[in-house]
Amino acid sequence: PERIAARMAEKLPFPVPQGSYIGSPHQNCIRKCHCSGGWDWGPTILVSGVYGEILLRGADDFLFRSLNHRQKHLPGGCELTAVLEIESEADSRREIIFRFGNETKTMTVQLEKGTIFAECVFRVEKPDLWWPNGYGGQPLYGLSASCGLEFLSEQVGLRSLELITEKDPDGTGSSMTVRVNGVDVFCKGASWIPVDALPERWTPERYEMLLDSAAAANMNMLRCWGGGIYEKEIFYDLCDRKGILVWQDLMFSCSQYPATEDFLAEVESELEFQYRRLRPHACIALWCGDNEVLGSLKWYPPCRENRDRYL
Repeated sequence: PERIAARMAEKLPFPVPQGSYIGSPHQNCIRKCHCSGGWDWGPTILVSGVYGEILLRGADDFLFRSLNHRQKHLPGGCELTAVLEIESEADSRREIIFRFGNETKTMTVQLEKGTIFAECVFRVEKPDLWWPNGYGGQPLYGLSASCGLEFLSEQVGLRSLELITEKDPDGTGSSMTVRVNGVDVFCKGASWIPVDALPERWTPERYEMLLDSAAAANMNMLRCWGGGIYEKEIFYDLCDRKGILVWQDLMFSCSQYPATEDFLAEVESELEFQYRRLRPHACIALWCGDNEVLGSLKWYPPCRENRDRYL
C-alpha cells in the first residue's frame, strides 16, 4: 500500500498534505483504512489484501442487487414500502414474493434489460416501535424478497428519526437535536475506531463485548469515526439490536484529499456501495462528510498559503 500510495502521489498536479503524525506517507491517496498508516493513538501497521468476506454468487438472467425500505409514520400505524433493486440481462415477467413480519404479498414484475425497482407496500397497525437504548425496546421485523434462486432479507426497526437544527437566539450557531418517534433524545456515547490494529482480530466476540459494554454504560450513540473503516455488518446488526444510534462518518480524516477524476470516481463508487449497504439499518441516525478535514485547511503550510486551491 505504501508504494502504491507514493506512485499515486507523484501523479498529482500539486501536493496534498495529510496528518503529520501519520507514520506512512500519502495514505490519503488510497482508499484503505486510513489509521492503519498510524495515528496519534495507534501504531503504523499497514493493512494489505482483502480483509472482508468474499462471496461468489451465481444468478440466472437477473439478480437482486439490494433491498431497502421507506417508512411513513401515521397516527395509529406505519406504512412500510419495500424497495427491491433488480438487475436483469433480458426482458421477462417474474413473480416476486415479499414478506414483512407475518404478512406475505406476491407481485408480478416486468423486468427489462438494465435496472428496475419493484415496490411493495405493507400497512402495520399499532407497530412496536424501535427506540434508542434507555428509551424503550428494539423490536425488529423481518423483511424479505424472493424469486427463484434470488433472496434478500433484512431486519427492520420501525421508527421515525429527525435531525432538528434551529438557529440559536444569540446568532452564534445552531442546535442539533436527534428526535426519535417524536421524542428528543439526549445522545450519550463515544467515537468508535477499528476494534484492533490487526483486522484478523476483529472477531464477533470482541464486537459483542464492546457493544455490550457501551449499552451497559448507558450509551445510545456511537460515531463511526472517519479515519477507520465502514464497519462490518455485525457492528450495525448489534447496534440495531442494542438500540445504539450510529453517527456514520465518511472515511476521510485530518487530511486533504486528491480531487482528480480517477480519485473522485472511486469515492463515488465507494459511497454508492456503502449507502446501499447501510441504509436499511434502524441504527443509522446521520451521515457526516468527514472528520476534521475542513479544519485541516489551517494546519498545513500548503493549505494556508493557497487556501482556495485546497478548498
